[in-house]
Amino acid sequence: MDKRVRVDSRIIKTNIPATCVCPSCKQKQLFRKAGEYITKRKDLDLDHPSIVIIQRVRAKCLNPACRRKSFVLPIRGIEKYQRCIFRVKEETINKGVLDNVTYRRIDRALTRSFNITGSKSTIDRWKQKEADKYSF
Repeated sequence: MDKRVRVDSRIIKTNIPATCVCPSCKQKQLFRKAGEYITKRKDLDLDHPSIVIIQRVRAKCLNPACRRKSFVLPIRGIEKYQRCIFRVKEETINKGVLDNVTYRRIDRALTRSFNITGSKSTIDRWKQKEADKYSF
């Protein structure tokens, strides 16, 4: 018997602005497109696994003195080098740090509630980063 898992996906397109600010030289300049690419991230969904397809746009830096030739336009709620969107990370931190729940219980709760999984090292890293913000 073939068991197929239905995965929903939705697309987030980057809003292309008239002007942008280079993160390296901080110069406000007209937008000039350098390229684009697609990334996929996990998302929260109560019914079945969900993936967000994100269009990322690279902009050229027009400042000749800047060492960075191009940069990716930021999208709110999407962090660099993450495989999930910010809501997944926030839910994991709320369960792990604020409720003081172990990794195994967090993983089971995420799977049961939102149809996503998380590795132990990722959840531990998120917990440590959040715990470092608080002083006792």
